[in-house]
Amino acid sequence: MGPLWAIARNTILMTVRRRAPLVLVLFVVIAAPALSFFAEGDSTIAGRMKIILTYNFTIISALLMVLMLLLSATSLDSEIRGKQMLLLDVKPITRWKLLLGKWLGMILLSGWLLLIMGVMTYAAVMFNARMVRGAPEQLLEANRQVLVSRRSFRPEMPDVEREIALFEAQLKQEGKLDASKWDGKKIREQAREYVRMNLWPIPYGAGRGFSFKNLPPPGQRNAAFTVRYKVHGSRGSEGGGWLNLGWQLTHPDSGVVYSEETTLKSGNSKEFEMDAQAIGADGSLEVILFNLSGPEGDKPPAMLNVPLSDGLEVLVPSGSFEGNFARALFLLWIRLAMIAGIGIAVSTFLSGPIAAFFVLGLLAVGLCNSFVSGVAESGARKFLRTQTELSPEAQKKEAEKTGWDKTTEFVSQGFDAGLLNFLRVMPDFDKTDPVADLVVGREITYGRLLWRMFIELGLHLGIVAALGVNAFYRREVGLPTG
Repeated sequence: MGPLWAIARNTILMTVRRRAPLVLVLFVVIAAPALSFFAEGDSTIAGRMKIILTYNFTIISALLMVLMLLLSATSLDSEIRGKQMLLLDVKPITRWKLLLGKWLGMILLSGWLLLIMGVMTYAAVMFNARMVRGAPEQLLEANRQVLVSRRSFRPEMPDVEREIALFEAQLKQEGKLDASKWDGKKIREQAREYVRMNLWPIPYGAGRGFSFKNLPPPGQRNAAFTVRYKVHGSRGSEGGGWLNLGWQLTHPDSGVVYSEETTLKSGNSKEFEMDAQAIGADGSLEVILFNLSGPEGDKPPAMLNVPLSDGLEVLVPSGSFEGNFARALFLLWIRLAMIAGIGIAVSTFLSGPIAAFFVLGLLAVGLCNSFVSGVAESGARKFLRTQTELSPEAQKKEAEKTGWDKTTEFVSQGFDAGLLNFLRVMPDFDKTDPVADLVVGREITYGRLLWRMFIELGLHLGIVAALGVNAFYRREVGLPTG
């Protein structure tokens, strides 16, 4: 452990002498308190806190990622070019220990900077809460929605296969699907994706039930719980605008009904608090959403759709905001540790500037991964939408107008599938972004931290590190480099 700590300590000292981390810390020390004075949000205390958390964590993440990129990709190369590596190469230290020691130095430095910035952000949030006077209701709302840690429970997935069978039978009956001309397996796979995206439409005047299981047992339900939801609406070919919703929660044991009516702008998120007694003794809860959005002027009634992934959840208090805040910082640290390790690994066989551009490209892919994946998935469903939403006559007219044909569509599908497979093995920084959970008080679980450590440090970093160690053992650092 002695050589590793010596190399890590030397790496930290050499990095600090470059003054880049000090300038970064000074910037955040000034920016974090300043933001607490200028942040407005939706003119509420909770909104102001969300703005402070969002901007501070975004700035912290962006600046530290760039810093780790530059330092990790150029540290090893600068020592080789400056001949300092010659002094270490003749000592009884294996080269993998040298790389590991430099990585430890980088992650200790990133952890130190992350801790300082986290303390400043936490202080700004707490100061913002303390300096507000005369708004006890807003402060109570902020404590309930932001300064809290709440465990998330999603509704049970309905029987998708049954819906697929009914959907396929309907398409055949309407003459929109000719199974004799298309691969049945491919059709069912695409139908499965289509049904999953459009499984919960709710027409005007109707309702749809959602079942929750495995909620906290009776002894842990002393506090109120929160129902958080996101609903999309459409009025014909136009957006839904403002939507009127009705909620009904039925106690599974006593049959007692709790009702709530709310108004929501289409695509936005909202939540309401309910008594924990609505949850059954076995941890079950039944929720019904009613569509009360009737005609609006010359527009027809709205059709509601609840997204499967993040449309509805029950939030139950679990732990403290401080613990959740610490886990959010640790999630960012996992990302920084991966970037630092990859930067050091690629610098074993690439020069400093080229290694920096390589890691920069990786950052670009990681930041855009979720967005590009969504676009690619939409393209993969294009064939199904064309076959199901248009009649045969309409398809023929569309082909004459746009030049679309079945062969071209299958080629584009193959490209989308290849792109999706490529993105699945690349880092996705949305997975290590705690902002979306932190600003709504959603708990960042230890299981998520362990899983991201396995994926980011075990798989993404592990593969590149193995290549880097192999390349470094083959490299002759004693020869002059061009």
